[in-house]
Order: sequence, then C-alpha cells, then structure tokens
Amino acid sequence: GTLWICLALSGIADIVLEEILLNYGGIYMYFGHQPLVLISKFPWWWLFANVSALFLSVAIAYRFRAWLNGWKSVFILALMPF
Repeated sequence: GTLWICLALSGIADIVLEEILLNYGGIYMYFGHQPLVLISKFPWWWLFANVSALFLSVAIAYRFRAWLNGWKSVFILALMPF
C-alpha cells in the first residue's frame, strides 16, 4: 500500500512541477505534437516515464546496496541520469 501511495504522490508532484515549469516563461517545451495534454502544456504520457525512472533508480540502488558502500556510494549519482 505504501508503494502505491508513494507512486501516486510522485505522479502528482511531477504534474505540478512540470505545469509550473512549462508555464513559467518558456524555460523549456516539448517538441512537436504531444498526445494527452489535459491541463495546460504537460503531456501526461511523460508522467509514466518520469515516475518510472525515479522508482527504477531507487530499486537499482536498493538491489546493489551491499556493493554501494563506502567510496563506491558515489556511483549512486549516476543512477538518475542513467
């Protein structure tokens, strides 16, 4: 249950932050025709890509937690862009 709540909260936070950033002076924009634009400018299919990338990097860090100790913990920084 807790995982589903965290997933839902991550999705809501992604929608709020993307809508703010997309409407704030054109910091960035999505190229071309984007399906599922429901509120303003954020294509909601990106919600699944963004949230799943977050949870995948956390799952990889948890899986290799025994290896990522000490100086090797610096490799955690590469998980999000990866």
